[in-house]
Amino acid sequence: MSQYPRKRVHQIIDAEGANNMTGTDVLDAVTNIESARMGAYQVVWIGTPNGSFTVWGSVNGVDFEDLGLPSLPAVGGSAGTAIISITDLAFQWLRLRYVNASSVGQLNAWFVGKGE
Repeated sequence: MSQYPRKRVHQIIDAEGANNMTGTDVLDAVTNIESARMGAYQVVWIGTPNGSFTVWGSVNGVDFEDLGLPSLPAVGGSAGTAIISITDLAFQWLRLRYVNASSVGQLNAWFVGKGE
């Protein structure tokens, strides 16, 4: 048995077959991570979008701060997929944010947390 039991995987952004990475749109999803000590986002995009991801944290679920995570995936004009791993979670809320700079595509994202 793992030291950190796995929580259920949640799909937090669902393109539902339509372009949701358009113009200069901002996509974000807030997740209550409960008592997770570590977690990961899986992001999958298709199309030709150009933009950037950031991950934010919050204690109260209202006021979010950019965590300044290094090595976030680059979205540079072609399809791609990435895992964003996060450790030492000392707060209850996470926000994955994608800001599109140009072009279009479809973004789907999932989150799973581990630990008690």
